[in-house]
Amino acid sequence: MGAIKQLQLRAVQNLRAQMEVAVAKRSLAMQLDEVVQAMLVLLPPRPEKVPDRELASLTRVAQALHQLPRNEFRAALKSDLQRRAAMSEGKRVLQPGRGRRKPERFITRGRD
Repeated sequence: MGAIKQLQLRAVQNLRAQMEVAVAKRSLAMQLDEVVQAMLVLLPPRPEKVPDRELASLTRVAQALHQLPRNEFRAALKSDLQRRAAMSEGKRVLQPGRGRRKPERFITRGRD
């Protein structure tokens, strides 16, 4: 295991130890935050003594979002951006004073 992963593992273990001391029943937001943090450092989340159905549902959503964007989307986006860049390079840039209408002049009457 690399040095960075070891540091991350220690940090998560320290965080888990601190959280165990804090409160026996943590809020759903705190549980979800821990699941996401563990997911980001590629560690399994701490199992809950009484798993919450809503937490399980939110965990599945977080896991799906963690895999985004898909490689197909990235490839399509790259292709689209390259095509647009090539098209914009071929367009002629307007020079100042050409191709623009001159502003109309207004005549005011009755004021001196």
